[in-house]
Amino acid sequence: MTGHIKFSYSNLYKHSRFQCKISPNDHYVANVVENRLVIRAHGQELTVVQVNEARLPIDYILWSPTSDYILTINYAKSRIDIRSVIDPKWHGVITDERYPFVKVQWSSDSKNVLCISELKLRLAIWNLSTKEMKYINHLKYSEKGIEFSPDKNYVAIVEKYKEKDCIGIYHGNSFILLHRFEVNTVDLDDIKWCPDSMYIAIWDNCLYHKLLIYRYDGYLCATYTGYEFGLGIKCVNWSPNGKLLALGNYDQTIHLLSTLSWQLVGTLEHPTTLTETMETNVMEEIELPPPVIPTFQKANIDYRHVLKRPFHIPTRRTGYEESNPKTGIGICQFSPDGLYLYSKSVIMPNIIWIWQIKSLKCLHIILFRKTIKQANWNPCQNHLLTVTCGDEHIHLIQPTEGNDDIDISSHKVPTTDFLVKKIKWNSNGNALLLMDQDLFCIAVQK
Repeated sequence: MTGHIKFSYSNLYKHSRFQCKISPNDHYVANVVENRLVIRAHGQELTVVQVNEARLPIDYILWSPTSDYILTINYAKSRIDIRSVIDPKWHGVITDERYPFVKVQWSSDSKNVLCISELKLRLAIWNLSTKEMKYINHLKYSEKGIEFSPDKNYVAIVEKYKEKDCIGIYHGNSFILLHRFEVNTVDLDDIKWCPDSMYIAIWDNCLYHKLLIYRYDGYLCATYTGYEFGLGIKCVNWSPNGKLLALGNYDQTIHLLSTLSWQLVGTLEHPTTLTETMETNVMEEIELPPPVIPTFQKANIDYRHVLKRPFHIPTRRTGYEESNPKTGIGICQFSPDGLYLYSKSVIMPNIIWIWQIKSLKCLHIILFRKTIKQANWNPCQNHLLTVTCGDEHIHLIQPTEGNDDIDISSHKVPTTDFLVKKIKWNSNGNALLLMDQDLFCIAVQK
């Protein structure tokens, strides 16, 4: 129950450009203050372990998957500084102003740094051990389209090869090309590996509702077209066990496909009006009058049931004349146990929809006072959803399995003027990183 969850909060510390990240192994918290990188021990005390000063302002930081290294980037000078938490004296530098970086990421084994250059000119792969560099051409995208398989054996890259949309399958460590195959798309938009690394979901651009399922060896397993007219697929997510595939569409629906047959098993609709026949539970965030005795800890909001039917859900106008229309299902994410899915429509920015997978029904709709900034499932606790709307409150939402009920509670950082802009659970799910515009803290579950 979320009402029983209590947090103890660390002191507040400064950050720049929202660059504050917990290491994948949960041992460290790194934050940036202008051109300084501060590494702290993860915990309520946040004891300083290392402080490194860079020559240039730091725009972005990224932990390696093994948590042994952390890199910092200055995009203006295309400079990457790499630090080791094991050997504080070790320092690596990557710089190449001829091919300015627009995106940088680690290889899955933490031995290589991948640098995507401007104008998709090339992908440079720098090996930290041998200090060698190799590169891959024919990139279609610079900000997306490079996906490591969950088992870390392969990396799939979206390529434009001989004017055709292709997928290049490379070895996950050596980046040797294993296979390249052409895909049957008009304008490939993005890709996503399934959890068992057997299949790759590929979908076309927003003008076409078309999904293709390929094996990593290039065999086409299935083609799915949900409808012919109208805008197509906006987001795609696999269930944790890989048995379902959710397609968030521009027509305000989610299509659920079974990966056993690649057939449609359900359509989840997001109507703007709830009728008398709909059994969905609707909760609304309300503001309470200020307490007689001011307190830091007590949240000044509550939640109430909305019984009125028909109930018109607040929406915002859609600009269909835009190249990427602000409409459709922008997010649909399965809970880690696969029992629930939460979704959010772009035209209903204050609403969270919570669906039960076994019944394919929307059990709960939560209406917040402000636009939702972020919503994350806790990675370990069963279907615990955390929501922030950019104010001082953190909302914890947890549907209950037995009676289709829901438990909602709110928390706030015990200080004044701390507006939660970004949130991130650690990998163990027992601590929450909270950031406002200039400060951050860690909330540890008691």
